[in-house]
Amino acid sequence: MTASRAYVRVLTFILLVACTASASAQSGTGPGPPPPSGFFADYPDYPPPYPWPRRWDRPIRGWDRWDYRRGADAYRDGYRDAWRRAYWDQRAERLRDAADRALHDGLTMFKAGDYGAATREFMLAAELDQGDAAARFYAALAMFALARYDEAAPLARRAVELNPMIPYLPLDVREEYGRADFGAHLDALHAAASAAANDADLWTLLGFYRRFSGDGSGAGEALSRARQLDPDDPLIARLAAVVE
Repeated sequence: MTASRAYVRVLTFILLVACTASASAQSGTGPGPPPPSGFFADYPDYPPPYPWPRRWDRPIRGWDRWDYRRGADAYRDGYRDAWRRAYWDQRAERLRDAADRALHDGLTMFKAGDYGAATREFMLAAELDQGDAAARFYAALAMFALARYDEAAPLARRAVELNPMIPYLPLDVREEYGRADFGAHLDALHAAASAAANDADLWTLLGFYRRFSGDGSGAGEALSRARQLDPDDPLIARLAAVVE
């Protein structure tokens, strides 16, 4: 009798549990089915919201998928950046090589007395390499040889701005001449400066080329005149400090 009563009680308990589970499922209060496949679309940002939602095993799979996508994007961006850097490095190297060739060709033409062609090559070298002081120095020299002083002066000034050590270098522009033209060119500049007595650029240019042709005293006289006309010019001050 006792065993049958116990059996009835166990059976009744099992039936009650089953009925309760069925009612919970119909009312939607139970755990329900697994989350839909777009569950992680609700969490597109990083870091994900905390506490991390623990629904079945989806967070682990979604986390791995997110990491893979991030890694792929980072790899793609890094590859593109490296490719762009290599491209621009190669382009810069080609431009430097072209500038060097133009400068070399210009010096060869200048020494041959073809000052017009040399000017074009020097200006090409200056355009290809915007930071090249030598290209502007020689372009100014070619302009000086052609008596184009209004173009020579800013080029000489820019060369010294790019390389402030130029006034201190032991340069002699007469070595770049293949013919004995320098004296005539310097005399023409002196005549132009004397005719335009108030043009500080012409007197500065005259002092510049006297300085780079071994005539320190003549350079000092021209620069003294230029300083009277433009006492605040830094190029005049630097050149005067060298020849004094």
